[in-house]
Amino acid sequence: LIMLEKIKKCGLCFYISLIALVLIFVSMILAISSSTNLGYSIDELPLIVTFSIISILCIIGSALLSFKFKNDALAYAPLLVAMILSGICFMFVISSRTYLMGTLWFTKLDESNQYAVAAMNTGAPSFVMYFISMVILSIASFFNLSKKNNAVESANN
Repeated sequence: LIMLEKIKKCGLCFYISLIALVLIFVSMILAISSSTNLGYSIDELPLIVTFSIISILCIIGSALLSFKFKNDALAYAPLLVAMILSGICFMFVISSRTYLMGTLWFTKLDESNQYAVAAMNTGAPSFVMYFISMVILSIASFFNLSKKNNAVESANN
């Protein structure tokens, strides 16, 4: 009940960041799925999973810090870390799927290889969603993490 009251006091940045959190989680699942295809594993998968989890924790941490520090730079710092880590995950996934992009999208050489097609069908949405989450986090940082309510804050002090 107390948490619901605090969530009502959250600003637009909080809600936009939650969208990025969901995208990062889904991207991580898709990257794992893309890596399980025979012969098309992602070498950096442990880093992708680690950085994705840290990004998710940073977004949650930013929300928790916003309850204490309102719209202070300290509350926005974890969003910057999450955006950077999401960008690194984007680079890892896209770099591991560049060969497949060439052989599936441009030259059609692996068109009949079901494993290559399956790896690309989950790899492409993964790196696209990592990129979108990076953009969403950068846009979210322009908005307030918590609503400014000076009358309530003055009464509490």
